[in-house]
Amino acid sequence: ITSTGAGRVLIKNGIVNTSGAVRIDAVGSIEQTTATASISAASVTLISRAGSIGTGTAVLGSDTTGPGAVPGEGAQALLVDGVFSTDKDGKRTYTAPVVLTASAAGSVYIQNIGLPALQIDTVTATGGDVTLVSAPGIVVANGKAGSISGGVITLVAKSGDIGSGDVTGASILTIKGGQTQRDRVDILAGGSVSVRQTTGNLRLNSLTAGGDVVVQVSAGSLLNVNNVVVRDERKA
Repeated sequence: ITSTGAGRVLIKNGIVNTSGAVRIDAVGSIEQTTATASISAASVTLISRAGSIGTGTAVLGSDTTGPGAVPGEGAQALLVDGVFSTDKDGKRTYTAPVVLTASAAGSVYIQNIGLPALQIDTVTATGGDVTLVSAPGIVVANGKAGSISGGVITLVAKSGDIGSGDVTGASILTIKGGQTQRDRVDILAGGSVSVRQTTGNLRLNSLTAGGDVVVQVSAGSLLNVNNVVVRDERKA
């Protein structure tokens, strides 16, 4: 789908391609008009040259379901999914996870609703923030760059890994967080976390993992930008 006008591309009932890729190249924003609409394919490429992908952003916090990504007022993630078949009992069998490539002049807010982990090629928010939510994990797609760039970067995988491996491997997730005072990185994973900041400082606000944590800053410093201090009364 290519849209050359300045208006938005609005997804109402979803897009499904069980045998290939979905590519949306738009001047304006790419959004969905219903909470359940999704894009289902083995490869999803989304380009918004003068707008955003998804509506608004989310921040790491807690709601009635516990810790996670809490959408801002009126915010709605763009939903993606892999390729699957459904049996008579409604059970899904996946034949391919979704490999995501996304680029926006504004912000990117995407949620993977599939059972396999979200596979990352490149995700870039040139003038905004990146929020990626995928309960089963956020990992580097096989043979792809595995790079996420934005001002504020929020990554949430409640029951899976975010990146994998050590600093010598190709499966560590590359992030390029912003460098201004407002910029920060928030990470929540039920499993392990393996990330690398390749340029500038890693302005870390929070990182919570249920497993091991690997953090590499290639050409800068690891900064704690969390200004909320809680005294540990167990210490003198």
